[in-house]
Amino acid sequence: MTELRLGDQLIDYDRELTIAAYQNVPAGDADRCGCDSCRNFAVQRGSAYPEQFVVLLDQLGIDRGKEGEVYECGQEASGMHMYGGWFYFVGRLTMPGEYLVEAGPFRYYIGTSFPSPPKAFAGNAVLTVEFETKLPWVLGPI
Repeated sequence: MTELRLGDQLIDYDRELTIAAYQNVPAGDADRCGCDSCRNFAVQRGSAYPEQFVVLLDQLGIDRGKEGEVYECGQEASGMHMYGGWFYFVGRLTMPGEYLVEAGPFRYYIGTSFPSPPKAFAGNAVLTVEFETKLPWVLGPI
């Protein structure tokens, strides 16, 4: 395990075990679901994440095309759509905290309470990187 401090949180993670698990996850939630909200997210996935988040995902061994969950919270008055979701990774939280990284409209943190991860992660301690963001609707009229 490798140690990582993210603000006031300290985690131990295993990049290699996370990479191996993702090799056995066929698709991310937005691709598996296929509803309009998920499809809207999936077509913007390549630009939805800020660079510092992409670097963190890579450091942890997470396949950024295979989110564990994506959900839409609705349209805001601005016309943007609020999304949330998370990625699983092999790791343990060794020092809890309330750290939340904000990068414009994008926010993320380490999560410890979540539904069961895919079977590919079985037998390992698992955490999540949870995120919130705002995206436009690009699929045409709702």
